[in-house]
Amino acid sequence: MSGATDAGYFFQTETSLKDSERRALKSKNTAGKPISLSSKILTLQRHPDDEGQIYAGLSEGCVRCVRLDTGATGATYRVPTTLAAPITCLALGPGLVFGGCWDKNIWSWDSTTRDVKHKFVGHSDFVKAIVTFRIGERTLLASGAADGNIILWNALNGERLCTLKGHVRGVQSLAVDPAAREDEDEVSLFSGSSDREIRRWKVRVSGEGQVVGGEEGGGAEIVQHETSIYQILFDDDGDLWTASADGAAKCLSRGQGFVADTQLMHPDFVKAVALDERGGWVITACRDEEIRVWERGTGTLYHTFTGHFGEVTSLALLKDGRLVSAGLDCTLRVWPMDHRGLRRAKEEADNAAAGAARGGEEGMAGVGPGPGPGLLTDEEERELAEIMQAD
Repeated sequence: MSGATDAGYFFQTETSLKDSERRALKSKNTAGKPISLSSKILTLQRHPDDEGQIYAGLSEGCVRCVRLDTGATGATYRVPTTLAAPITCLALGPGLVFGGCWDKNIWSWDSTTRDVKHKFVGHSDFVKAIVTFRIGERTLLASGAADGNIILWNALNGERLCTLKGHVRGVQSLAVDPAAREDEDEVSLFSGSSDREIRRWKVRVSGEGQVVGGEEGGGAEIVQHETSIYQILFDDDGDLWTASADGAAKCLSRGQGFVADTQLMHPDFVKAVALDERGGWVITACRDEEIRVWERGTGTLYHTFTGHFGEVTSLALLKDGRLVSAGLDCTLRVWPMDHRGLRRAKEEADNAAAGAARGGEEGMAGVGPGPGPGLLTDEEERELAEIMQAD
């Protein structure tokens, strides 16, 4: 249907019309060898045994295991309801795939048979973050939701163990502290929230054999951002990296009490961060549709991968030196992070930019990032609207 005959066309602002035209033009690019899926991709999880596959959580309410060489779906894990809600976060356990969902539940599937194993019921709002870990002989699942609570579960049978309360807004990300595993019966869990705070929790097995948890550090939260924190991630040195709606990705130094010693600024919300420890790179995903590669030692922007024509939602760095990105444009894209491939990508981008500046046709005209951020009023409502609109 042409714009002139589409009733919705007449109710769009000039800015939205221009952005729609820009996205339509940009959608034709093949940067990153795009793999198109059936709906918006909200989260990624590396396959534990095969670098040629990746798990993708989709807005249509399923998890797909996708082959990166062909784009074929090797397995699909579905929420068994007629009105399936988006899968927002993923985790893996022994022979299990876990998906946090906007139906307020977490679902687990047998990774081989794809059968549903358990439905974890306990949150009163969207589940936004999940992570699995072991305490002693037990495999636990921690979940964070828009209700501000963190719930600890027996990952294998769905039993609810305890609830951690402290955040006043939604929990967006969870990470287990790798530097605090001195006791097999104790784990330090960090949480990042829409209330701009990062909190630390001690999860342990009590003398009675029960799993219990409480805040560490006397309840002193870590506040290094102006607004929502979308992701937290530990590096090999035990420092904590963050991605935030204030437009910054930061490294919070453990040695300085988790105070920021590196700040990477962006023109829009930073949705995800990944670390290439061997190459010395920090990779960030931004709402402006771009993926940026930064020199970790200096904080200098080295290269920008351009290709997505919708918000980039998730990043996964593979052991074989490739970076996988996902977005609201319903595509997966694969980028080189090995030294030779990254240098070639930078040279090609520099040559294309030089050609465009000379008025040639080498550049990707009209495929740059979209408009910058507007007023930050209610991020959760904006996120819901973007994800639930027609794919």
